[in-house]
Amino acid sequence: MGALAERERIRNRYAAASFAVDLRDADGLADCYMADAVVEVVGRRRIEGRSAITATLASPSHNLHLTSNLWIRAVSDRGAKCSCYMLLVDRATGRTTAYGHYEDELVCCDDGEWRFALRHVHYLWTSDSYIGAGQSIDSRQVRPPDGCSPP
Repeated sequence: MGALAERERIRNRYAAASFAVDLRDADGLADCYMADAVVEVVGRRRIEGRSAITATLASPSHNLHLTSNLWIRAVSDRGAKCSCYMLLVDRATGRTTAYGHYEDELVCCDDGEWRFALRHVHYLWTSDSYIGAGQSIDSRQVRPPDGCSPP
């Protein structure tokens, strides 16, 4: 496949992962990650392995996971490094519950599918009520960048 087609497949993987989390679709989420993948919620928690990652779906969520400004920084035959912003929105109220960015490494697998091998989750702001990655995040410890204020 050509370079543009590969980039589009990577974009689709980001959408598939967000939908799988929001729909609590463990099989769909499992397909997004390598068996030995790691998700690190920076400064909070490290989740190792596909089954541990999909197990996070056991806890309920009222958030929609929105991603934007996907920056595919580097792509080779077997790997990609990407960044994007993430915004969590409460389904009932439409209010922002958290925002930040993902720093990811994806691998192109033998079946031609791109899967996450490593995901760093960087929260820049969380609402006081937000519970993420299995624990409350104290918004007094997570500050937005200079010049930005939470919604």
